[in-house]
Amino acid sequence: MSYISANGGIATDVGGGVIDIVSDGQYLWILRQDGRILKVNAADRRLLETWTPQANIPRKLGIFGGHVWAVDNQGSLQFFNPTQPAGSTVLVAPSGITPGIYPALAFDGTNLWLGNSSSQNLSVLSPTTFTYTSTLVAANVDGLVFDGANMWVLLANATILKATASSSGGLTIVETIALAGPVNDCKMVYDGTNIWIPSGNGLLQVVHPTTASPSVLPSSVIDVAGVPDVNFPYVASFDGENVMIGGVQNGVVAVYKATTMALVGTFNTGANSVRGIASNGLSFNVGDAVGTKFFQF
Repeated sequence: MSYISANGGIATDVGGGVIDIVSDGQYLWILRQDGRILKVNAADRRLLETWTPQANIPRKLGIFGGHVWAVDNQGSLQFFNPTQPAGSTVLVAPSGITPGIYPALAFDGTNLWLGNSSSQNLSVLSPTTFTYTSTLVAANVDGLVFDGANMWVLLANATILKATASSSGGLTIVETIALAGPVNDCKMVYDGTNIWIPSGNGLLQVVHPTTASPSVLPSSVIDVAGVPDVNFPYVASFDGENVMIGGVQNGVVAVYKATTMALVGTFNTGANSVRGIASNGLSFNVGDAVGTKFFQF
C-alpha cells in the first residue's frame, strides 16, 4: 500500500524494517529485517517477488554480475539469479571472512570483496569459482566502495585504504589515507569523482581518488564537515546529481550538490531510522529500519 506521506514522499509498506536497499535502475531490491529480499518495481513501487534466505539472515545487499548477493553476520555469502523464479537463495560457504556484525560487500568487476566491523579479515572472492584469498588488514573493516579502478577499504582506525586485487585475489595496498576523527561501519558512495563517507560522530568526509602515482599526485581528503540535523550519519547515495546522507538515529536526510559539495538542504523523510538509501536515477528511495515502510522522493 502506498500513500503520500506528510513530508511529500510516497510511503510504501513492505511489511517489515528495511535493513538495506539497492537498485539496478529498474527494480529496487529491499532487504527486510527478517532476511527476506523483496523485488519492487521502482516506477510504481509494486512488490513483484520475494526471496527467502537459505540459512542465516542477510544484513547487506549488492547487485553484481547479474546476480543479487547478500552477506550475513555469520560470515556467509548468499546469492540468487533474479531472472529465475523466486525461491530460496544459494548459500556460499566459506566466504573467507570470520563471523561478525555489520558486514561490508563490494564488487570490483572481477571479484567480490567482503569484510565486517568485527574483524581485520578482508576477503577477495571469485563469484564464479567461490575460491577466496583472505588478508589481515590494520583494523576492522567498516566499509567498502569501488571507484572503477580501485577498491576503497574503510578501517576502524580512521584510515581508508586504496587497494587492488590480482586475478588470484592477492591484495595490494596502493595508498593509506588518514581521516578525521573516529569512524564507524557505514555505507559509502562513489559519485564518479569523489567518495562520500558518513561518520556516526556527525562528520561527512569526502575523499578525492586519483589514478596517478601516489608519489606524484596522492588521493586526498578534500572536505570534512558536520552534517546538520542528521543523527548518526550512516548511509550515502548518489542519483547522478546529488548525494543524500541518512542517519541511523532519526529519519532526517541531508542533500548535497555532488559537484560543489554544497548543502542543498535537510528534511525529515518520515522514517525512524535510515540504514539504506537507493537511487534508480530518477528518485531516492529511503528505507525505514525500525518501521515497515520505504519512502520515495
